[in-house]
Amino acid sequence: DGGKDQVMLQFSSDRSHGELKTKLFRVNKSSLTPSDVNKVCRKLVQCCLSLELEFTQCSFAEKSIENMLRVLPKMSSLQRLNVSYSITSTTDALTLISCFPDNHRVSSVELSPQGESFIHFDEVKAEQVNCRLTDFSFRGDNFVLLDRLLDILQQARQLSYIDLSGNQLEDEGVRRLLESLPRLRVSSYINLSKNGLSQLGLLDVARTLCTCTNVSAVEVSLGEEERCLIWFRQKRGGEKTLSVRDSTLQRDHLLRLATIVSNCLSLTNVELRNNMLESEWIESFVTVLNLNLRGCAISIEECWIGAEEAVHLLCRCLQLSKPVQTIRIDHTRLQLVLMNSTEMSQTGDFSLPAQSAAKNISFFNNRLDVDGAELLCSLLPSLPNLTSISVGIKDSSVSVVEELLHVILMSTSIQCLNLSGFFMSDAAAQTVMKLLPRLRSLSMSHCVWSAAGRLQLFEALKKCSALEDLCLDAAMQLNEDCWRCLVKALRNMNSLQILELNEIIKPSGESGADVVLDLLAGMEELTQIQEIELGGWRMADRGIQKLTGILPAWKDLRKISLSKNLVSDSSGEKLLEALRTCSHLEELHLSSNLLGDLTAARMALVLPSMSHLSVLDLSENRIGNEGLLSLSKAIMNLKSLRKIQLTSVGDSELGAVAASLRHCPFIQDVGLGWNNCGDDVAQELAKVLPFCHDLTRIDLECNSVSAAGLEALVKALRSCPALQVIRLWKNKVSLNEAQGFSQMERRLNFSST
Repeated sequence: DGGKDQVMLQFSSDRSHGELKTKLFRVNKSSLTPSDVNKVCRKLVQCCLSLELEFTQCSFAEKSIENMLRVLPKMSSLQRLNVSYSITSTTDALTLISCFPDNHRVSSVELSPQGESFIHFDEVKAEQVNCRLTDFSFRGDNFVLLDRLLDILQQARQLSYIDLSGNQLEDEGVRRLLESLPRLRVSSYINLSKNGLSQLGLLDVARTLCTCTNVSAVEVSLGEEERCLIWFRQKRGGEKTLSVRDSTLQRDHLLRLATIVSNCLSLTNVELRNNMLESEWIESFVTVLNLNLRGCAISIEECWIGAEEAVHLLCRCLQLSKPVQTIRIDHTRLQLVLMNSTEMSQTGDFSLPAQSAAKNISFFNNRLDVDGAELLCSLLPSLPNLTSISVGIKDSSVSVVEELLHVILMSTSIQCLNLSGFFMSDAAAQTVMKLLPRLRSLSMSHCVWSAAGRLQLFEALKKCSALEDLCLDAAMQLNEDCWRCLVKALRNMNSLQILELNEIIKPSGESGADVVLDLLAGMEELTQIQEIELGGWRMADRGIQKLTGILPAWKDLRKISLSKNLVSDSSGEKLLEALRTCSHLEELHLSSNLLGDLTAARMALVLPSMSHLSVLDLSENRIGNEGLLSLSKAIMNLKSLRKIQLTSVGDSELGAVAASLRHCPFIQDVGLGWNNCGDDVAQELAKVLPFCHDLTRIDLECNSVSAAGLEALVKALRSCPALQVIRLWKNKVSLNEAQGFSQMERRLNFSST
């Protein structure tokens, strides 16, 4: 221990069959000559047990690191080399990182001048090897060093990821790195965040989607927390995406970006969010887009885009002679989906105006005022190929609703109608009745009807045998006449693929149970059903027994939601067994029931056979420690899992569940809130994060995570750049600690929103 003339020998009681598991040799706060390093390493070559070597807060004399690198390949028992706070110069870091090409036992290199620095050694697959070199300086004349780094990385075998964040690369350094991309073998991502990138550098990074065939996604944000990620691992379905956020683009930048996007014909998604764009610039962006960019979804979000502004943008986009197939307005987001090549060829005329191309218009989560609705009414007649419309109106003005429905009735091509939340007068109800025979999809959730109008709707539904999608969520309270009509209607809907009847009835007692059984009986012939939602029915054992008898006939079922029911543990076990026949199931929602360990044990047996399952929601149930262990075994086999919700499941012992997520490579959203989980769960999540490159959200709200658990998460976050937020409201963290962690890592959210 440098300066203290002190040597300490520590003897451990951690033995396995009489032998120590790991031996550690540490040199701290010392100045090391080449001779010192050579002697230490050559002595330690003789150690045949698992070994860790530490040179922390040391200074290496010239040639010391080279001497160490010559001996490292001979140290076959070495598991970790710790050089934290010892590698302070970029030159020393490059010398040390040069071990990559020659030593195939190196599994990861993590170097930072003012932080923890390690080289890990292990026999791993090439795609699991990674390199992190952060917070050094490659500015200006140091491009000689950058070229040396790139030469080392090009010689390295296949890498999982490269993290070069915070290295002061700036535009020119990033540009030099981008030129070398075709020669870098990276399977997951390169992190170039916090390198002082400008809008021009942003355009260079975006251009890699055109110039590098193995680049699958680019994410750039030039906001307060600068982010720049280049993804290489191909997304499922061959998606290729560009995301630009918080980057204060000028009109010139936006037009140049449009040119780049137009030259990347394989692009599937473009997201522009909070970039301070003006309405006229957006119009110019759409104008520049190449007609050959087909099937691409373009999403533009700005705080000023409201329902009325969206209608004006919609009108302008349709006037720009672009083959826009779908226009979707969601809060402050405008999304355009261009026609794909198949649809273009079907039109037979590439010079058709945009009005002939538009097929879908959606004002999702936006409610138009009277002026906006009237403008939409004037627009619809000019869209002869419009097949789908979704819209809401503020205050549900009776006259505007009636006028809109009349215009929709005149638009004879419309087959899909979503009028959720409308106040339906009797006159409006009559118009809906006239529309029904030609509809393939109908959503009338949260609509308000008169008693007469409600009965008319259900009577008319009996004749809608061609309907493929029906949503009546929370639409009304069913009286006896209505639910009898609905039962008959369901029996006639042989083409139905999607059925959403959440909160449609609130049965109680024997009569309520009879309603449930009758409605389920009406679904027996729905052999083409793919998605069904029956939440909030308070369905108990008799209903579940009836449902389990029907499930084997639903061979194509992909989603089932039985949330907010009264499914007991024993019934849940039978339900899971019945779902075994649904081999295509992708989403299983069972929140707010009475499920316990029996159901969880059955999941361990059944869920592994559901290779397509991507969403699992078991929140607000009564699963104990034993059940959670069973669930963790099931999760290990869910290779397609993207979202899991375990909020308030009944027990705090979620460590095994957290650890099992390591086996879910596509996991994106993890909810573990309100379980009183402690630091052990946070620490298990920290171990999992390096393996979950798609993870974007973790909810640990209202648990018992302290500063110790947070420290582990903060360290692990470096390995999970896609993660956007960890929710930590109501944990065992003081206000001062929360403020400190928030400054250290902005992705930690301690608020209630």
